[in-house]
Amino acid sequence: MVAALLVACGGGSTASNVDPRGGPSAASRAGAGVEPPRGSSATRHGTSDRESDETRRTQTPDEEAPTSFDLPLGLPVEGSARDQPPRLTAPPPAIETLEAAEAAERRGHRREAEAFYARVVARGGPERARAELGLARVAFARGRHADALAAAGRAARAAAHREAAELLRAEVLMRVGRADEARPLLESLASSPRAVRAWWLLGRLHAQAGRTDESARWFMRLVRAYNDGTIGPADAEGLALVGSAAAALGAFRDANDAFREATRADPTRVETQIEWARLFLEKHDPVQAEQCLRAALEHDPESAPAHALMGRVVLERGLDLDLAERYALRALEIDPSHVPAWVLRASIAVREQQFEAAHAALERALAIDPTDAEAWSTRAAAHYVADEREAYEAARAEVLGRNPSYTRLYAIVAEHADWAHRYADVVALAREAVRIAPDDAVALSTLGLGLLRIGQETEGLEALRRAWRRDRYNVRVYNTLELFEGAVARDYETRTDGGFVLRLHRAESPVLARLVPPLLREARDAMTPRYGPLPQGAVHVELYADPEHFAVRTSGLPHVGVQGVCFGRVLAALSPRGGPYAWALILWHELSHVFHVELSRHRVPRWFTEGLAELETARARPEWRRRDPVPVAHLVDRMPPLHRLDRAFLRARSAAEMMFAYQYSLRVVEWLGARFGEERLVEMLRAWGRGLRTERVIREVLGVEPDALDQQLREQLRRESAPTWVGLDPLAAVELDALIEQARQAPSDSRLQARLAAGFAQSGREREALEAARRALDLNASEPTALLVVGMLRRGPEAERSLRAILEAGRDGPDVRLALGARLLEAGKPSAAREQLEAAVRLAPDRLESWRGLLLIGRRLPDRDLQDRALERLAALDPHDRAVHVAWVQRLLELERWDPLLEAARRAQHVAPHDAIVHEALGRAALALGRHAEAVEALELALLVDPGREATLRPLLDRARRAAGQARNRAESHAQTAGAAATR
Repeated sequence: MVAALLVACGGGSTASNVDPRGGPSAASRAGAGVEPPRGSSATRHGTSDRESDETRRTQTPDEEAPTSFDLPLGLPVEGSARDQPPRLTAPPPAIETLEAAEAAERRGHRREAEAFYARVVARGGPERARAELGLARVAFARGRHADALAAAGRAARAAAHREAAELLRAEVLMRVGRADEARPLLESLASSPRAVRAWWLLGRLHAQAGRTDESARWFMRLVRAYNDGTIGPADAEGLALVGSAAAALGAFRDANDAFREATRADPTRVETQIEWARLFLEKHDPVQAEQCLRAALEHDPESAPAHALMGRVVLERGLDLDLAERYALRALEIDPSHVPAWVLRASIAVREQQFEAAHAALERALAIDPTDAEAWSTRAAAHYVADEREAYEAARAEVLGRNPSYTRLYAIVAEHADWAHRYADVVALAREAVRIAPDDAVALSTLGLGLLRIGQETEGLEALRRAWRRDRYNVRVYNTLELFEGAVARDYETRTDGGFVLRLHRAESPVLARLVPPLLREARDAMTPRYGPLPQGAVHVELYADPEHFAVRTSGLPHVGVQGVCFGRVLAALSPRGGPYAWALILWHELSHVFHVELSRHRVPRWFTEGLAELETARARPEWRRRDPVPVAHLVDRMPPLHRLDRAFLRARSAAEMMFAYQYSLRVVEWLGARFGEERLVEMLRAWGRGLRTERVIREVLGVEPDALDQQLREQLRRESAPTWVGLDPLAAVELDALIEQARQAPSDSRLQARLAAGFAQSGREREALEAARRALDLNASEPTALLVVGMLRRGPEAERSLRAILEAGRDGPDVRLALGARLLEAGKPSAAREQLEAAVRLAPDRLESWRGLLLIGRRLPDRDLQDRALERLAALDPHDRAVHVAWVQRLLELERWDPLLEAARRAQHVAPHDAIVHEALGRAALALGRHAEAVEALELALLVDPGREATLRPLLDRARRAAGQARNRAESHAQTAGAAATR
């Protein structure tokens, strides 16, 4: 779907088959209000729309039996803290000349270079001015602006270095908001035909003040210098400045070409890669922006601008606020006066609704540059999201007073409003920007995407087409138009059913159009008594059969790792073809968000709405309850306090931590409901809707201080925690970097070494895990976690001895039993393995891995009763496992156990609606139990899914229809008789 048009940071060539409406490739960005995958090892297995129904039939466990079962190594840790901002690790070079000092400076060794420059200045001589200029550059890079101005002023006394020194002085003055002083300096230099950097700085200076004609005049001088050969193919700096100028003028392909030429001229020039990354980031292409910045940081790990911009890229590509802030802090470690890094920290704080922290960071930024438009715009965003309208208007006036055409103000505020799930506000902000600048492509794209999110597709698509005509490189606009004008128009259809507008893939529609509306009505009717009726207006429900279609619909970019998204009154989710998930569970969960955001006016914290949604699905179906992947004891002391619990979602460093956030939020909401009454949960939603912050909501609705409530909650959850089992800390992998340092500082702490071993094991670093486990066992031969790591990672007698040693020491745990069972099964001892897994399920009845192991052992023995018991339990525990649900339905059908089959087949419809055997089994069970209308519906669905079984299914369907007709006639006759009796 995504064409790579602006290519690529390492050089390379433009794709030869680029669509003229192409855009850069892009990576994932998870939207707000999402439902992440459940289960300990859930992955997406999307199937192509081109597959036929016959080839897509779900495999059962008997068709492809597993040969092993999962060991308790924990949840996936992709995206964990392993990604760290780089640091300078190369040894400092020997510096004996100014040339060597300048080379060291470019590679990030600024302290060493500065020391050499200072020695040259101290001894005087003809090289002094050049060394002063070096001191000025280093001071500028380290944020010492006064020192930079002073050193550049001294360097300017030498004619040979005057131009470079004055340019640097002007740049420093611009950096601290003294553009009026920088302008005459630059204009005095601009008459030189080689003063290309002065032209570039003048273009930026005028652009920042909204003087677009003046800005364009200076940028065009750069373009003409390129065209007439003044800037040649070996001039890396000049070519990069041409790229920046072309980007400012809207000539994005020319900009890309110029940056590529600049990189060929000097692959090590860091500023080229930074400016090129800005272009990619502006076009929502975080993948290639990241490539540019990694190249920049490889050459200069001490570049504050590169680190700060990488933090922006992290925010664009996903929801990893923790990593983004690490990049911001790294930039500020290098340059404490780097305004973009302070603004990035403020932006992160606004996303977490930590407004005091946001304003503190902005105060630091504006103390350095009181004129910075992005800092003022972020201040406006903070006030807007906090519902401080007067303060918002004051900040907005400050921005527009300096630059009336600065529509990026509205884009920045809209971006933060979007993170706060205020989708209608995004549209209102974008309309204001379009009013000021009707042809602004960014404003039009924000408007179009915002309108699509609130269900106004006709106007939204027209806005996107207008944006596209003005900027043919915005990847989100390209992807979204491609989706709606291509796949949606061609492959999807829209149906209206009551208060719901459905978008379904044409191949799935015959089945889903019968199943989805009743489920939605059931969910709405179940929740209305608790929350009140939904306001007037339809709820749009869109099911996408291709994960990329779903991702583009929800984020404009491909590849999001979620199953469903709620945009208020628009729900989007993967359909059964889009992934192996229980579609019914996802829709119930997302529909519950509609009630929550409506009652709270889109101001409910994420932890609360996700906890409530989890509670609603658990109420609806027992098998829909999120099973705790880890004992809650592991989470209690690691989770933020209630008034900051959204950090558990926004700071999640892995899929595992995100799942823990959902698990913990469910437990919190359940506890609040039990403690204060469920009507108080609804009142909390209304209180947020009145604009109260979470601390006030807790005080005024629950009548308790937030800190006291949090303490009571933690004490209760600790009391409810599982027994002290031997097992791997599920967060050890996420905290691996910290564990490595702690273990280094405490080499004689056996428990710490064992936790480190667990972290390595969960991260797939087997050799290091075993080394750490050996160190722990050398210190304490009975250290249980270390023994468990050895038992899981080794094979044969050594593994079995390690695991049995845990049990012999009087310790136990489902992880121990599961690992021992796996090793015994490998040794060809299925009966002994069964004993261990039976013990595992007694300790933890809801552990899926244990039941999967028992299913496998049941096949090995063979033991049909054990297989049936395991299948039944797995179907009750895992709503997403199609193979298990279909296999259990088939087994019950073989046994003609009609009552349990009826319920099992209903559950299977929620995950395998395109499997004919599910509907046939439901039809047969319903027919046998006298539920004739349900039998007709199910058997009709079976024929829709598999018309080739007409000969088998038609007689059953005819029989069900006759019985249903007879029942209907009897009911009508009884009604007539009752009516006549009442009349008499």
